[in-house]
Amino acid sequence: MKTPSIGRIVLFVLAAAQVSAINHEREQSGGVLSGNTVKEGDVFPMIVVRAWGDSPESAVNGKLLLDGTDTLWLTSVTATKEPTPGSFYWPDVAPVLVHTDSGPRTDAVSASASGGDPEPGELSATASRGTFGDAVEALKQGKRVARMGWNGKGMFLWLNKGITDSLPSRETHIDGVSDHLFDLGDDGVVTRLPNVNMRAATGSTVTGWLASQTDILAEDWEILPDDPAADDVA
Repeated sequence: MKTPSIGRIVLFVLAAAQVSAINHEREQSGGVLSGNTVKEGDVFPMIVVRAWGDSPESAVNGKLLLDGTDTLWLTSVTATKEPTPGSFYWPDVAPVLVHTDSGPRTDAVSASASGGDPEPGELSATASRGTFGDAVEALKQGKRVARMGWNGKGMFLWLNKGITDSLPSRETHIDGVSDHLFDLGDDGVVTRLPNVNMRAATGSTVTGWLASQTDILAEDWEILPDDPAADDVA
């Protein structure tokens, strides 16, 4: 399963408790809230508004979009691999915003093609070019990214993981950075934060690459295919 994060759309299966809550709110609204009848087992899209952790098992809060004028706020719900009342699961088809010369369009990307619902960084690789945010998420997943607008041949970015002598027992971040982006070093090693590096057109490495304003606003970022030879620079 994939890791839930804010803004992701998942599918939630109603349990008896949610059916009762929906009907109660509609009855108490005096006709303000209305919609088609709901029953246990019905499936509705849910937008994740908070994730309580950064693992596939993390509970989330979400806004359930009902077939009516109302919504339902759900708290601390978790994912299951198969549709289960009271839980959410990842859809087989994920909507992807694709930027084209004629304007943005929404494509449907099959999750089975990538082994599950695409992560933010994987959307651009499957559908088309993406944003700087897509590129950053892909870097966190260990992918290599590049801009189509770069003139140099063979240029790309990758994330060099940080290193620390001990991972926090309670906190999940080091200086605000997820501990998943750190490797565990020997005792006493000085903590080094992760950094984004670039392979230049000459084949040399630029350590600590900095994005320009154009890089941040560009929508021509691509995720490059995995290449074992690229491990030599990382």
